Amino acid sequence: MYKLFTITILTSFSIIRLCAQDDIESEMRNHPYFINNQNKIKDSFYQHTCKGAPYIALSDIDNLVIPGLFLSKLSSIINTDNCYIEIDSLVAYPIPRVEYEQNKYYNFMDICKDEKLLDDIYIWFDFKNINYLEAKIFIDYSVDIDLIEITVDGIMSELFPFFHCDDCIKYESVDIKKFVDRKGGNVTSIINPLNRDDIYDDSWAVIIGIDKYKYSKQLNYAVKDAEAVKELLISKFDYPEENIRYLTDKEATLSNIKFNLGEVATLAGENDRILVFYSGHGETLSGKDGTETGYIIPYEGKQNNPYATGLVMDEILRTCQMSNAKHMLFLMDACYSGLMTENMKGLSKPEERGYLNKVANESSRQIITAGGSDEQVIERDEWQHSAFTKNLIEGLDNWEADYNKDGCITADELSTYLRESVTEDSDFQQTPQDGRFKNSGGGEFVFFSDAINPIPSFDTNEEDIIYGCMDLEANNYNPNATNPDRSCQYGKLVTSLEFGEYEWKNNEKGKRYIETSIIINNNSNVAGYQFNIKGGRITNAWGGISEQNNFTISHSKDAILAFSFEKGNKLPIGGNQVLLHLNVQPKLLLNPFKTKVCLENIVLSDPKSVAIPTISGGDGTICLKIE
Repeated sequence: MYKLFTITILTSFSIIRLCAQDDIESEMRNHPYFINNQNKIKDSFYQHTCKGAPYIALSDIDNLVIPGLFLSKLSSIINTDNCYIEIDSLVAYPIPRVEYEQNKYYNFMDICKDEKLLDDIYIWFDFKNINYLEAKIFIDYSVDIDLIEITVDGIMSELFPFFHCDDCIKYESVDIKKFVDRKGGNVTSIINPLNRDDIYDDSWAVIIGIDKYKYSKQLNYAVKDAEAVKELLISKFDYPEENIRYLTDKEATLSNIKFNLGEVATLAGENDRILVFYSGHGETLSGKDGTETGYIIPYEGKQNNPYATGLVMDEILRTCQMSNAKHMLFLMDACYSGLMTENMKGLSKPEERGYLNKVANESSRQIITAGGSDEQVIERDEWQHSAFTKNLIEGLDNWEADYNKDGCITADELSTYLRESVTEDSDFQQTPQDGRFKNSGGGEFVFFSDAINPIPSFDTNEEDIIYGCMDLEANNYNPNATNPDRSCQYGKLVTSLEFGEYEWKNNEKGKRYIETSIIINNNSNVAGYQFNIKGGRITNAWGGISEQNNFTISHSKDAILAFSFEKGNKLPIGGNQVLLHLNVQPKLLLNPFKTKVCLENIVLSDPKSVAIPTISGGDGTICLKIE
């Protein structure tokens, strides 16, 4: 029990009133969250106690109730007109408390036998101590910062005597009015999004692509699909190349696939993630009882005899069960059913606060396939990929699958994106399916943007903001950047193009057009480039690093050509650079969801006139959806 004491300090600015917590238990017990969410809390308690499920309610308590209570305590002991509080990270383990109505008591076995007994109890969560804290208090210049630091540290030691707060709260003197104007409020709690290192120790992958089957129908782009996914994992998501098992064509035999799946499954630790990508044939066998069993077809497999020559989904399930990895995600660019999952429904996009912290720290075994048993995988020459992999790469590389714009893409977000995009691109011939393997947990495989996502300096003027990669370990780390922009590249550096944001505008004749930018991440100096525009008419092209480096930019209604007449002139190596700006009049379709402007036939040349390979080059396309 923590007793009340009060300190009043007079400063040259105003009076600061410092009140310690009278009773943490009482405040937690009577917190509005527990009063208003008893049904949710009781159901979570029942599922955990009687069925062994994780506490669903813990995510809200961890990320809303406890930080909010802690913030209110800090706010109550210092004048919030003079300060600004940021909570960067806070960990405290809640403890469930059960209160029974007068003269009633039930043991857990009674409750498990009769769920209605929950009506007679009240459940809340207490926390006795803080396990980890990172916070910062910005204090006006007029206030003695040393006095505030001594007082707050004293209150912390009184409230949480077993928590050793060595530099867990940092202090900085600022012009509070200017600072608050930029932040938009006088007190705030910022619980930063998780980053990769918070939940994953290491990343593993098994990537398989088969074009040239020994006994089955040949495919055209499965190996390119596998290669593109491998490069994306290395360059965008910092997968160590030595942790990736890569099998194509003759290497992808049944025994080799099983060996590599088993090896990665056993090597991965309990805080690791595993991604399995397969591009090839899939088959479904239906039993007389209506059950379906799915198979993937290895190099020597026969589509007409998957039972004897294919890898059955039961084996995939066993791989999941034998691994200690926290998260496993199977991306199967093949159409088949019989997935050995608990459900195949698309899961809704999470809206509640604290969702990510919860699902990122619970186990999961998830699968997304390219389509059902009665569908065919769609490949097109114009894509140089299948519809599934084309949209998989776009959703992850261009961050289009990050629906809630939190800097992370969960497997559920990716599945929702693929269902919409693949269905549309395949002209409704193919719709991806998803599910969770049985008894695999309710967590989420997560793709992160930058490895770290620091808060920019408070005194940075809007015009001085520089976006770039802020991860010291990335190949394209920008020491001058003040804001992260998801451009970090890891491992083997690659070159890529992508669209920036766009804005609708009107020309002098009242015709609408979009103004957008082309962004380049390049590992080589560029001496010239060209590409075509599909889905719109180019009306202007200018600016960017092209103009800065004295490149001549020419355009027709559907093509761009840029180079320099100056000998030795070139575009520098860098990440997230604006190559040029474009004005384009899109071809608006009757179906607004199909309106796109795309880059295609991309060619980049180095100073020796050698083509620069890109992960989005060749005959591939890069598209911008227009709304």
